[in-house]
Amino acid sequence: MNRCLDTVRQKPKSQISIVTYHKPESLELIQAKKALGLSSVMGLIVIVGLFYFVLSNSNNLHAQGSPTKNGDIIAASVSKMQTTQQTYQNITTESQITLPVIKPAQLQTVVPKVVTATEHGGFDSVYASAEAKYGVSRYILAAIHYVETGQSGSTSETNPSGATGPMQMMPRTFAAYAQSASGSTPDITNVDDSIYTAANYLAANGAASGNVANALFRYDHHESYVNKVLSIARSFGYTG
Repeated sequence: MNRCLDTVRQKPKSQISIVTYHKPESLELIQAKKALGLSSVMGLIVIVGLFYFVLSNSNNLHAQGSPTKNGDIIAASVSKMQTTQQTYQNITTESQITLPVIKPAQLQTVVPKVVTATEHGGFDSVYASAEAKYGVSRYILAAIHYVETGQSGSTSETNPSGATGPMQMMPRTFAAYAQSASGSTPDITNVDDSIYTAANYLAANGAASGNVANALFRYDHHESYVNKVLSIARSFGYTG
């Protein structure tokens, strides 16, 4: 024994080999690693943190001389990690900004209110009188009056094409079919004379004999105009 010690003492320090002993991992720790798995990036972060806490707690416990088992260390570390993760989730949830949900606007079928003939001056009696004299529906006359000037009273309103008066007739056409409601000289700006003259013109173009669409097309050469007048006339009560 003394000879061996003398031999060691005689060797230089540089020739003495130091053997580091690594304690093998326990079966519980190996199983814990396999159970955790690396299924996602978050899982990887949790595992790295878990083993950090395991090693840290293990060193602390061994330094204090506590005989805690590896299984207890893992359980304590997992509990601590879960608490940390829950705290992070709470902070994330509280910091989220709730954006208003924009819902598609509900589609609604808007049906415009059609103003009745009596709401703009009360010309029902004039329409009825013209219908009796020329055979053109009062509702057709009211609809034309509504489309042209919103059923205005006497007016000298003139559009870019030259159509004038409450029923927006061309001066030349008015002169050819002019009628006076009062027996005086027909006036294109007078509302009664304009309605009578329009009724006379429509009757001459087939409205009195039932060909209302043709008469309206002669009044304004657009199919859309014909359909619009008929639609409004029907809303007034026209059944043709």
